[in-house]
Amino acid sequence: MGQVQEAIEALISAIKTSDEYLEYQRAKQTILKYPPLKEKADEFLRRNYEMQRKSSNLYEHGDHLQKEYTAAASNPIIRDYLNSENALCRILRRVDYSLLEELDFEVAFEDY
Repeated sequence: MGQVQEAIEALISAIKTSDEYLEYQRAKQTILKYPPLKEKADEFLRRNYEMQRKSSNLYEHGDHLQKEYTAAASNPIIRDYLNSENALCRILRRVDYSLLEELDFEVAFEDY
């Protein structure tokens, strides 16, 4: 496990020094100064997450969510926060997908 733990620590360090992570941290510190804006951004992220997990009609709900994003993103503080959060999430998904693609590991999923 020592070699794996070292690789994990190196990966965490690489992510923490990435432009995406640093931008996310900057945007997060900025939006935290404005609690109502943070609440609005978090509500959008929550609804987006729920839609992706539960929706059978992504197109219909996606249009509605896009309109909500456009309204929320009219505020530059919210827009910067949401965009930086999305960029960091893309890195984390890429790490996750890369591991699952490269390792011979089967996961049985139940329908939810």
